[in-house]
Amino acid sequence: MTRENEILDFIEQADENIVLGLYNKAYKNLEELNAKVDKYSIYLSLIILLFFISTNLEVDTLQIGPISIKNTSIVTTILPLLYFAFIFNILVMVMHKSELYFAVKRLGERIYKSDYKLSNIHDFQNNFINRVSLPFSFIWKRNRNEK
Repeated sequence: MTRENEILDFIEQADENIVLGLYNKAYKNLEELNAKVDKYSIYLSLIILLFFISTNLEVDTLQIGPISIKNTSIVTTILPLLYFAFIFNILVMVMHKSELYFAVKRLGERIYKSDYKLSNIHDFQNNFINRVSLPFSFIWKRNRNEK
């Protein structure tokens, strides 16, 4: 039995109050997770920028506040590790967000007893970086709102 079937079976058997409470928690978690993915994407961009700056860095000592780094090559060694750690975290959050999105959509269908058409639920499907980079993303949003 897949997770989707488990969610659908649970929704069919659960009480309305339990479904409503679960919907509210899942929707709140979806909002928070979407904000966290956007924040991690910004951190990832900063890591990439710092990596390119540090590869061209030709100073003997780098001092950031009370921390002094004498060997600047360690920065170019650590940044790729941070990059992959952030990529891994973003991928895990995106997979979790996908499951939450499915659950919120199914819970909404059960609560409203129809096809769930909340206006901003589709904004949680992709994070900010994906929405900006997808072709025609802004045109699609504009056309969807006109309907």
